[in-house]
Amino acid sequence: MQKQKDEVRARIVDAATSEFTQYGYQKSSMRRIAQRAHITPGNIYAYFGGKQDLFDHIIGPTVQQLDDLIFSISKGKTISLPTIEQMTDAIAHIFLCNRTQFRILMQGSEGSPYEHIRSHVVDIAARRISDELMPYLSPGSDQSLLAETLAVSMVHGVFHILNRFEGDADTLHAVLRRFLILMLQDIDARM
Repeated sequence: MQKQKDEVRARIVDAATSEFTQYGYQKSSMRRIAQRAHITPGNIYAYFGGKQDLFDHIIGPTVQQLDDLIFSISKGKTISLPTIEQMTDAIAHIFLCNRTQFRILMQGSEGSPYEHIRSHVVDIAARRISDELMPYLSPGSDQSLLAETLAVSMVHGVFHILNRFEGDADTLHAVLRRFLILMLQDIDARM
């Protein structure tokens, strides 16, 4: 009996993932998700509290991985080619393991709690930049504005690459690496 329940839950998640990919959160329909999963709409509620709960189940782990990445990657280290490689590997890995979720986040999260994901990621990145890079600047400069501007540039650049990317893993790694080198290599010396 438990195996059947797991199978129904998996069908609901697969159907919802397809629905969110095609229509985005706001225009998705629980009725269409149920049709895709070959169950009644009421049966979805036996597994998930509603559309938002289902969306969170699909997208939440990817958002958590992004948060963890920004908080932990190269923490406390100077930015060098090895740390840029570490960032590149981590970003590429998360994206390649979660392509569908990224597509939904970037193109279909309007109306959901994740619709401002870019701003959220920018805020986290700006805090890291402020804590780790701004001490290299002279005290008179507007450090918070500069940290935020660098974070916006980096996050939007990476998201743009991920949103437009259609190649293989090696190409993604190369493009991300080049971008991060342009943005970060020797940044502490340039400041």
